[in-house]
Amino acid sequence: MLQKNIANLRIKKVACWNCCKLITKDFVINTNEFCNLECYQKYNRLYLISCQFYIRLNVQVAINNLNLKMEQYLMSVAFA
Repeated sequence: MLQKNIANLRIKKVACWNCCKLITKDFVINTNEFCNLECYQKYNRLYLISCQFYIRLNVQVAINNLNLKMEQYLMSVAFA
C-alpha cells in the first residue's frame, strides 16, 4: 500500500512539474495532456502547495522578458 501511495505521489509530482510552467493563476493551457482543467482541479491542492513557487517564478520570468523586449523595442524606435 505504501509503495502504491509513493508511486501515486510521484505521478502527481510529474504532472505538477509538467503543468506548473504553463499555469498562470487560474488559467490553464489545454495543449498538454497533463495541463487540462480536470487535471488542475484534481491536483489543485498539490499545485498550490508544491508548485506555487515555480508558478510565480515562471510568471515573473515571463513578465521580465516582456519588459525587456518592450524596452528594446522602444530603444530601437527612439534611435531609428
